[in-house]
Amino acid sequence: MFDREFDEFMSDLGRILHKYEMAKASGDFVYLEVSEYEELFDHYFTTGEFDQAVKLIQAGCKIYPYAGSLSLKHAEVMLELGQLSEAEEWLNISESLQPNDLQITLNRADLLAMRDKHHEAILLVNDRLKSASQAEAVELYIELADIYEDVEHYVEVIESLSALLKISPNHIDALNRLWFAVELTGMYAKSLEIHQALIDSNPYHEAAWFNIAQAYIGMENLEEAISSLEFVLAINEGHDAAAILCADLYMETKEYEKALTLYHSALELNLPNRDVFLRLANGYAMVNNIQEAKVFYRRCIEVDPLNDEAFFGLGCCLLAEEKYEECISPLEKSVRLNRQNLDYSTTLIEAYKELSEWELAVSLLEDVVKDNADNPRLMLDLAILYYDASNVKGAIEWLEQCLEKYPNEADFHLAHGVYCYLLGRRNQAILSIERGLTCDPSKVHQWIASEPLIAEDPFFSDLLHT
Repeated sequence: MFDREFDEFMSDLGRILHKYEMAKASGDFVYLEVSEYEELFDHYFTTGEFDQAVKLIQAGCKIYPYAGSLSLKHAEVMLELGQLSEAEEWLNISESLQPNDLQITLNRADLLAMRDKHHEAILLVNDRLKSASQAEAVELYIELADIYEDVEHYVEVIESLSALLKISPNHIDALNRLWFAVELTGMYAKSLEIHQALIDSNPYHEAAWFNIAQAYIGMENLEEAISSLEFVLAINEGHDAAAILCADLYMETKEYEKALTLYHSALELNLPNRDVFLRLANGYAMVNNIQEAKVFYRRCIEVDPLNDEAFFGLGCCLLAEEKYEECISPLEKSVRLNRQNLDYSTTLIEAYKELSEWELAVSLLEDVVKDNADNPRLMLDLAILYYDASNVKGAIEWLEQCLEKYPNEADFHLAHGVYCYLLGRRNQAILSIERGLTCDPSKVHQWIASEPLIAEDPFFSDLLHT
């Protein structure tokens, strides 16, 4: 076993790397062929060891001054390091040695773009396209897309990638980037046109069908999107992205059983997947299968212990089962993981209320209101919570603070009036109710009717019947 692994290491790149590193460590000269310099450079470049790449290629260019391929690689690493003048010098040297090399054109275009000369870069690439072979044209159209993307001209990105796909219809990078540009521009109809042409040539082009589905989603035509994704899955039932996306659409169209079936099939194609576990859990929650929902929320948490959505879903399931003490822990974790989500906090507050944990409920809502100081609805909720916690005086004092900020908010005046009445401040209650009536007459009835004591008072009873 050891011998075989050692032999594999010593072959090709491993052998060259070993020879070079050993010589470098001992300070000895090492003879390398041009191809070996190229291979070693590619290794250091792709692993991000740019200092090593520079030292190596400098040595190679000294030994082989007429090797255009080494000069070109020298230019490439200078470009990567942003040393544009040096990159241009080495491009000139390389071009004098191998003037028709496509990579020189591509690197010159990169150089121009890095100098914010995008128009010149585009002209350079288009000029080379006039005499390019099909294989070269593919690279040139990718370069054009890069340049246009750099200046956020996404319509032109789409045009460049569309031209590429006419030459190489299965180019995965182009297909993926095309969809990204379509999303940014909203050119869904154009996307349908481009991908329909691909399907006309090859009806089983699954990537084209997948992009068509996404275009229909952008156009809010979910029926056609589902149909296209079903076609993808008929071509390749192992296309997990299509399965998950199709299942998501089934969820949107309330076809929950179909969605669950597809999520399960996607799960069979993957290792434990937190996103699929979460989708399954949400799906089971939608069909009120709380037991299965809890199973998959917990499986999601096992894979991703910091998943706030899974903790929240699990807490909601336990809350729905009226397991109030058990639901507290996962709900608290969801809030700790994502304090910005108001649903998490308000649901935890409801759970605290079920357990009569008023101090915890009030404390949490006070924190939420501090974080959302311009939300009148939350401010009113805090006043109501003070009242529910039997702190009517606290509710009144808080509402008076609210009214300083929102003096024309009818709910604040009306709540203040009701709570003042409960503390025997009838005159103040009348004033506050009248102010609330002025702000919004439609809300008076619900506030007076909400409290039997004030509803029985003749003055307020008359308001109920007017």
